[in-house]
Amino acid sequence: MDQKTIKASIDNKALLKPGAILKDLDFDKILSRCAEHALSEDARQSILESKIYTHRNFIQESLQRVHEMKEFCVREPLNLIEYHNILKELKSLRIQNYTLGIEDIVKIKVILQNLRMISHALGHLAWQHLELLLKDLSKIPDLKFITDRIDKIFAADGKVKDDASPALKIIRDQLRNKQNEIYRTFKKQVSQYRSSGFLAEGEESIRNGRLVLRVLVEHRRKIKGIIHDESDSGKTVFLEPQELVELNNDIFELESEERKEIFRILADLCNLMRPYVEDIEQSYLLLVNWDILLAKTRLAISLEAVLPVLSNSDQMNLKNARHPLLFLKLKEANKKLVPASLSLNAKNRILLISGPNAGGKSIILKTVGLLQCMLQAGFLVPVDKHSEFKIFKKIFADIGDHQSLDDALSTYSARLSYMRDFEEAADGDTLILLDEFGSGTEPQIGGAIAEALLQALNRR
Repeated sequence: MDQKTIKASIDNKALLKPGAILKDLDFDKILSRCAEHALSEDARQSILESKIYTHRNFIQESLQRVHEMKEFCVREPLNLIEYHNILKELKSLRIQNYTLGIEDIVKIKVILQNLRMISHALGHLAWQHLELLLKDLSKIPDLKFITDRIDKIFAADGKVKDDASPALKIIRDQLRNKQNEIYRTFKKQVSQYRSSGFLAEGEESIRNGRLVLRVLVEHRRKIKGIIHDESDSGKTVFLEPQELVELNNDIFELESEERKEIFRILADLCNLMRPYVEDIEQSYLLLVNWDILLAKTRLAISLEAVLPVLSNSDQMNLKNARHPLLFLKLKEANKKLVPASLSLNAKNRILLISGPNAGGKSIILKTVGLLQCMLQAGFLVPVDKHSEFKIFKKIFADIGDHQSLDDALSTYSARLSYMRDFEEAADGDTLILLDEFGSGTEPQIGGAIAEALLQALNRR
């Protein structure tokens, strides 16, 4: 899954001509659809920047990995928790004696929690056809002692547990006792001063985080305490009784002790994690890969896509191929798409499609090109599983109007320019897709040029 180790891949600009081919074939829309299934921004961005590869073994392994995850997910869905990039936090954690905040540690907690969910879901399986996934599981660092410690400290909602340490439990017990005492004292005073006629009508209130009485201004000197505010009319003051002031001061001191104890707990946890920063970083990067894999899997399930056969020869045999975006659109409308089938090989390497307007010629052309790009980018494709695909070193396409205003080229001049590039660069490992071939000029001239180019391409 580490793409850095792949040296035989080719950059999209060298592999695909003209440069707009990915957009012309709607490959960018497929990537956007797939990215919607990802949980993190890094995974989404990686999907949107997907490349087309030419290394057969790498493509086969990428497809097999998605196939295995699909096989698993159709039986037992794997739902991860949304997570965030932690590389900035890990950079801080590398600093000696630096203590991360609660939110930062919770981010790390979610990363490790997701990987534990993956390991738990897949780790107990002994399916031979999940060989690559089980191999990937072995790459996840064993950080159980860290996750156990984090689980002991943090509750599911990300808050620090009462029993994160014995001292914290004592402090929070004292806090609850004081808060209950404040509440009882407050209710008692409300009852006492209301019966004396000192309080205004209405609910009692909170000012500056303190429970206060709504005291009529003429009675404010009859109750000892601190005035925090007064009403707009000036007829009422919001007063904190003296007994509550002393109790709240006790709470303030306890809350200060609580913060100090939580900081000490977090500092100990960071000291525990610091020697394993590299492992935690690796865990994050692995999770992004799993996230991408799951996004591809969810897209494959929605497309009813499969793992086809990768041909070792000049053989291309698509059975019941479906344009992915059109398939999804019709599926949402509860309609069925009519699939297409075609076969090309070393002897019959050129396919000409003719027919009336709106007959589906361009859709078939785009379907072939889009499925080929998807396949070589590691996506399962919506065809019958016995379909065969060839891995192409180059993919050229002329689809749509490529008139160039910058170069002062007409539509046909632009096409002639592409035809020249195609003829010069094409070889036996090239897929060329031409829409409305020979159009844009007088039919006899266009037909002659098209015939000559086809003969040249066939020789190459």
